[in-house]
Amino acid sequence: MIDEFDHSAIAVYDLDLAEHFYAKVMGEILETTFDYRSPASTDQIMQRIKTLLEGRASRGSEQVYGGAMPHSSVTVGQAIIPLSLYQSHYQEPPPEQLRGVPRLALHVTPEQMDRAVEVFGRHKVAFEGPIDHPAESVIARSIYTKDPSSNFIELCCPRA
Repeated sequence: MIDEFDHSAIAVYDLDLAEHFYAKVMGEILETTFDYRSPASTDQIMQRIKTLLEGRASRGSEQVYGGAMPHSSVTVGQAIIPLSLYQSHYQEPPPEQLRGVPRLALHVTPEQMDRAVEVFGRHKVAFEGPIDHPAESVIARSIYTKDPSSNFIELCCPRA
């Protein structure tokens, strides 16, 4: 039996942009902390990639988390969000598409939702909402957006 959700890892194209978005922009809406960034210089990264390409290292999760690419972690509200660099290019959704799956859904209060509208507007973050959901939904309202790497995010206010 699962007692609680621990974390969700997100692939990003640029750790600096992702850390800024999650720790600073989202930090104006939800309590957020920057947890860490893996210590890796460019030389260390290149050596790890070379080792992987030569086939002398494991090809599992080690490749992402302990291997070739640097990663970092932020905590947004109660959610731990590890940020890992993509190791190859994936096609992003079109800029105007703000809803999709998979998506990271974070609970917010009505006050935090109002703050999100102001914060996203000030930071020029494209968003859709707030959207009111039908009465039978456990979620009353949502705002949809994407992070700088086009990962879908939903801020949702549970029905009281």
